[in-house]
Amino acid sequence: MQLSWSQPCSSGMIQLLLVSNLLLWECVVSRPMCLDIGYKKLFLQELFDRATVIAQYTSNLTMQMSEEFSDELLKVMISISRVWYHPLEHLVCEVAARKGTCETMLSKIKELEEKNQELLEEMKGILVRVHPGAEENAYPAWMGLAEVRSDNEDTHHFALSNLLHCLRSDTDKIVTYLEVLKCQVIHNNNC
Repeated sequence: MQLSWSQPCSSGMIQLLLVSNLLLWECVVSRPMCLDIGYKKLFLQELFDRATVIAQYTSNLTMQMSEEFSDELLKVMISISRVWYHPLEHLVCEVAARKGTCETMLSKIKELEEKNQELLEEMKGILVRVHPGAEENAYPAWMGLAEVRSDNEDTHHFALSNLLHCLRSDTDKIVTYLEVLKCQVIHNNNC
């Protein structure tokens, strides 16, 4: 069928012509309908205003959630510290029982045990003052005693190294969590 300009075009034919026309213009950037500079600034200002309102709302919502989470965070920190009570106790005994143990290492492990207990008591005090009546979480039992007691020196040294690495990681978490809570409780999230 041959089309002439006098025959009516179908809607499909019009769409085909429009699409082919758009393809010819693929590298052309369209210009805004309104070139008024004030309009552009107003529109940008509205975007900033809306974004600021959303950001403030999100910040407030986060603060509310973190306040509700504060007692749980304290409980987590107490659980982390409490988990180390028995491993450190056994570590002191095992290192003291080993022949050829350096006195410096033994004194540092004893100090770790003491400081962990002090930290646990301090965090319990914070929990009682910040959230009176809050109960502590249960904590899991330590399963690594067999490796620390191993007669195989490689297994024993690996277990000690792993234990100390995990203790450092957990104490780093506690430091971070304490800083977050201090910011929330003492400085009213203004840090």
